[in-house]
Amino acid sequence: GNTNPMPRRVEVRLDATNGPLVGQLNFRQTDVPHRNGTWRFEEGVADLDAAARDTHNVFVVAGADDGGWVGKLEYIRFEKYLGTLDPTNQEVQLQVRMDRPDGECIGTIFPKYTGAGRRSLELVTQLEPQTGIHPLFLKVQASGRSTIGVVTNLLLQRAFEPDSWLTVNESSAVREQNLPRKSLSGERRRPAGRIPFDPGDIGRQARPAWMVRKTASRPVVDGDLKEWTTTALFIGQSSDGVPIKDGAGEAWFTRDEEALYIAARSNIRGTVTEADSAHHWGSSTGIEIALPASPSPSERRPFVVRGWPNGTFSVLNPDDLAGELSPEAIPGLEYKATQGPDTWTCEWRIPWAALGMKAPLPATVNFSMTLACKEGRSTRTWSWLAGATYDLSRNGGNLILGSAETLLPERLQNKILAWFDASDPNSIELDPAGRVKSWRDKTHKSRAAHQEQAGYRPTFLARGLNGHPTLQFEQKSMTRLDLSDLAETNQSGTVYVVFSNPEPSPKPEKNPRLFATSNGTDPDYKVGIQVYVPLLETGGPRWLQSSFKDRALKRPRIGVMSPSDGTFLTGHISEVLVVESSLSREEQLLIPVYLRAKWSLAK
Repeated sequence: GNTNPMPRRVEVRLDATNGPLVGQLNFRQTDVPHRNGTWRFEEGVADLDAAARDTHNVFVVAGADDGGWVGKLEYIRFEKYLGTLDPTNQEVQLQVRMDRPDGECIGTIFPKYTGAGRRSLELVTQLEPQTGIHPLFLKVQASGRSTIGVVTNLLLQRAFEPDSWLTVNESSAVREQNLPRKSLSGERRRPAGRIPFDPGDIGRQARPAWMVRKTASRPVVDGDLKEWTTTALFIGQSSDGVPIKDGAGEAWFTRDEEALYIAARSNIRGTVTEADSAHHWGSSTGIEIALPASPSPSERRPFVVRGWPNGTFSVLNPDDLAGELSPEAIPGLEYKATQGPDTWTCEWRIPWAALGMKAPLPATVNFSMTLACKEGRSTRTWSWLAGATYDLSRNGGNLILGSAETLLPERLQNKILAWFDASDPNSIELDPAGRVKSWRDKTHKSRAAHQEQAGYRPTFLARGLNGHPTLQFEQKSMTRLDLSDLAETNQSGTVYVVFSNPEPSPKPEKNPRLFATSNGTDPDYKVGIQVYVPLLETGGPRWLQSSFKDRALKRPRIGVMSPSDGTFLTGHISEVLVVESSLSREEQLLIPVYLRAKWSLAK
């Protein structure tokens, strides 16, 4: 099993690890990285050199040119017979053969364990391309003669253009079933002979979101991204829903009264030549964008456009998604692309009228973006769960056209005990030097974090954290803000802080405080809340979550410990949310989505 796109090999050498090479197995990528290891394997077969004679010590040496992790090897076997091996105990194969039961095998399905009872599992395999009309046979290969299970139906259909052929032996339905993970044949597994992963919380996660802010000047749609200087949305999830760092892409957004503007960079360019004029999604390098074709939530039709590196693009027919519309049929729709040596970029102008929208625009719209590469048929998308990448009911996220607070329902906002937001200009009072004299709590009109001494006040920066407002704290100036008690009795809950401390202070203190409380006498780490940056950690804009149980909420402080001075922060703080503990699972998932969208945070 190999999760790295670079080739891996296993060498057979005689007498020593650097002895004569008498055989070599070369392995291509069989899987994409997963949190729980490698799931998909392939069997490789190679001949031994004629020099492998007599009696020797045999060394099996794994290697990779890049010096990285080679992969996961389940077994190695030396044999004379190179024909088809009978299945081992409990192993099953369903072979699709052509013309006769022992005819050419054009596809193999490896049934996976589904447990006792009537539970079934849908499996998918890709058939090798064929022409003409032939009888097909489904041949069961298994050890023993006992009943192995039930096949309820067999469906042959046109390929649905899967995002990656690394997952063709598994249908989208498996991602939504909570099946146990179990190997078919113990330690003697064969390729695809196990449940690929535990679905866990898939299907119950909050949709990601991204802010689309209004522009003062219309972007020029020319494929050149020099004017896009804001924080980019990271397009780096594989078709298995796994975050991938390498070969990812980026996207930028803005809007005006007439259209949505999108810029994208793809780092999975592949080789694009003039001969690549016949574009086919799934096997060509390109970009796909999906938006709702109607502002009505009840209508699930998506508006889908696909662009190619040579500057051409297509519009799918929203009524059936099988045909295409003429791009000229959508007035104001624009697309330009530019190819570089390792990447390619593009820009879109999508009129609101093409989506059936007009002012006032909705607060949020569903959105999906996918980048495809011809070589290896790999894809990178924003967020994927199952089915087609343009299925907005399950895939992609939300573009926020209004206020980020629209992501937080009123019932959740009522559970916020304290809320400090640097993006709210009405909540900050500055002194003549631009330092923060007070920072009002949005949940309590009379409560504010304040600093009476000018020398201890943090500085307000209008574009300090990802281009957004923030308060700058400095350890050397002992900057901090104090506020009145949040509660007279101990409470439980969670604190969320959006902050950044990219540079350490000259003599940094460990665990600098972002937000802290106490009982007014004992230190925060004994009785209160201590939200801090661990040890001497530094990093760019991010958010931090810290839960607390039965802790004192007196003497709250921002940028310093409580109740005495110490462990000052050198960095930026843009938002502090203190929320009571009675949050539903949905509400717990919504707050990080809200923070990432509002402050343009990658994670």
